[in-house]
Amino acid sequence: MLDYNWTTLGGQFIGASNILTPNVDAPGTYTLVVSNPDNGCTSTSSIVVDEDVALPVAVIANPDVLTCNTNTVPLNATGTSTGIAFQYDWSSPTGSFVTSNSILNPVVDASGTYTLLVTNTLNNCTATQQVVVNEDVNLPTATAGTPMTLNCDITELNLNGNGSSTGQEFQYLWTGPGVVSNETTLSPLVDEPGTYQLLVTNLINNCQSTASVTIGEDIAPPIAEAGQGGILSCSLTSMLLDGTGSSAGNNIEYEWSSPNGSISSGANTLTPTINAAGNYFIMVTNTTNGCTTTDMVQIDEDDSLPDAETLPAPPLTCNVTQLTLSGAGSASGPEYTYLWSTTNGNISSGETTLNPVITASGIYLPTVTNTATNCSNIASVTVDSQTTPPAAEAGPAAQLTCTQTSLALNGNGSAGGPNYSYQWTTANGNIIGGDNTLNPMVDEPGTYVLQVTNDLTGCTNTDQVTISESLNAPFSVASTPGVLNCNAANLTLSGMGSSTGSTISYLWSTLDGNILSGGTTLSPVINEPGTYVLTVANSANGCTETASVVVDQDIAAPTSEAGSANLLSCSEPDGDA
Repeated sequence: MLDYNWTTLGGQFIGASNILTPNVDAPGTYTLVVSNPDNGCTSTSSIVVDEDVALPVAVIANPDVLTCNTNTVPLNATGTSTGIAFQYDWSSPTGSFVTSNSILNPVVDASGTYTLLVTNTLNNCTATQQVVVNEDVNLPTATAGTPMTLNCDITELNLNGNGSSTGQEFQYLWTGPGVVSNETTLSPLVDEPGTYQLLVTNLINNCQSTASVTIGEDIAPPIAEAGQGGILSCSLTSMLLDGTGSSAGNNIEYEWSSPNGSISSGANTLTPTINAAGNYFIMVTNTTNGCTTTDMVQIDEDDSLPDAETLPAPPLTCNVTQLTLSGAGSASGPEYTYLWSTTNGNISSGETTLNPVITASGIYLPTVTNTATNCSNIASVTVDSQTTPPAAEAGPAAQLTCTQTSLALNGNGSAGGPNYSYQWTTANGNIIGGDNTLNPMVDEPGTYVLQVTNDLTGCTNTDQVTISESLNAPFSVASTPGVLNCNAANLTLSGMGSSTGSTISYLWSTLDGNILSGGTTLSPVINEPGTYVLTVANSANGCTETASVVVDQDIAAPTSEAGSANLLSCSEPDGDA
């Protein structure tokens, strides 16, 4: 029997080394010595054990996030060792594979931790890597609000999605049978009954939620029944309408109306009282839903009323102070009676006949009664009054003066036209002509009276104007301080004592003298003898007055005689001339 003994340089045995096939776990040179104990012979051989422990590479990129729109994602192990010697084994305690888990890039459809085991089949070395697949599938909140009801009052309403998720990342869309507007908001406007659905979308993960609300409709109209028609007569002047066939209840309201009749009471009840023929409408309203229904009943009137008619009446005027009215056309006969009445006029006689006499303007009402049926009818006639006096305007006061010796009066402010006439009179003045016109000529002061007559109505009116007179002449006084002589070659005349004032002017004149200056003042300067005339004028009335003064001149020289002269000498040193 042979003995075996293994030794190594750099290696390492696992277990016994004196067997034919020992186990080793390290590279190195292994030497086997085989001995035959029977003959003491040995044999030696060696083997080199190499080592291959290179690990494969395992790399996984971050995967996409699973969302409501992305329900599968690929695991990306690109960068991991590849080749025929490599095997891949993906595993996950919570995930889920759509494709094979033994490929490099499998597709998964569930969140979780995924582990990749890479095996090098040549050396059985392995490498692992993990990656987490996240999931964002949070659904938005969708709330469509509470059910509501459309009715006759509420024909449109806004849905209420305010309990839904809000924010810029959320989108809304309402669908339904009657979306009018704002379908992409939380409160669209709708106008039809039905089911409306709200779709809320999270634009980040594309997850959607829906909610719905049912909109009802209550437009059932109430019943309106105006009842049977009827006839009013002279003995039946009012009646009750009958709307009792209409809907009733605490939520029902009634309203009667008539375009040509008369409701005296109970217009908001089922049985109103009416007192005139006409068409009567009942409108029944259901206050719960706002719906209304209308019905009509016709009430006729006994047409046996007697005829009551009047003829148009002319107006009362200043000439016509009473009139006889006419009820011609009214029913006549022994069974008819008549009674005229008025609230603002005056009937002087005949009020129980067809032709009363009246003396005042107003409205006159004849009542014609059929004594056989007791039916009465009333007519009316209006009598106007045309007694307004015409406008009379004698014009403004004026004045006669020295220059204005006559003038025309001004009645132009009076009423004018072809039906008006005029008459001027005076007790103390004088009308030259035109006394029946608006502008007569007068030449004396006094009071002038204008009477204006409306020839159609006979009405008159008067006005008066006073014409005054201003003929007072101013004073004119002229004097001279002396005569012209050799010492006084010029003289200043004087008008002192003459009238003065803002309306007074002066003018000196002469035919034989000469005015040097001041001819329009009270003190002119003259230098020639003669007659000087001062004219004083009053511009207020045109009157003038004159005065004159005669200026003399004394320039006669005295006689002068010097005689004969004596001869002056030594003996006569002085001499007499």
